Amino acid sequence: MKRGRIIMSIMSIMSNMSIMFVLVVLSCSRGADAPKEPVATPPQPPVDSPPAMVPAPETDDQRCARLIREYQAVRDGSPGACGTDDDCVILPGGVDDCGRALDKKTAELLEPLYRTFRDSCGLTRRCAPRVAVPYCREGRCVEGRPPGAGELPRPPRPR
Repeated sequence: MKRGRIIMSIMSIMSNMSIMFVLVVLSCSRGADAPKEPVATPPQPPVDSPPAMVPAPETDDQRCARLIREYQAVRDGSPGACGTDDDCVILPGGVDDCGRALDKKTAELLEPLYRTFRDSCGLTRRCAPRVAVPYCREGRCVEGRPPGAGELPRPPRPR
């Protein structure tokens, strides 16, 4: 009798396992064929223009050209106004000319641009050494000798 009970228990377990197996197989196959519920997507903001493009890094030539344009814009935008000779200085040359007389305020604005250009691009003009004295004439900075100061001494000529 014990043997019969054991066999009946085993049969019951196997029957339950068979039912579970059938249920698992049916649920797996049904999931693949079952219609999927639509997934709600969050609303997208309206697109008025294309996304901003990240600019390419500036090349050395582009950077130098930009520095020259900035230097010229500041320098050429200055009237070179002065009240006394002390308001004037001689700009160093080498960016796009060989220097000139200009007011100190503008020269102070140009100094960092000049240094950046000189250090990263190299000076584009090779200017001969010269004596230039800034002075104020009729409210504008000019270079040369103030009126009545006489002529600059000339170096002796080689024989």
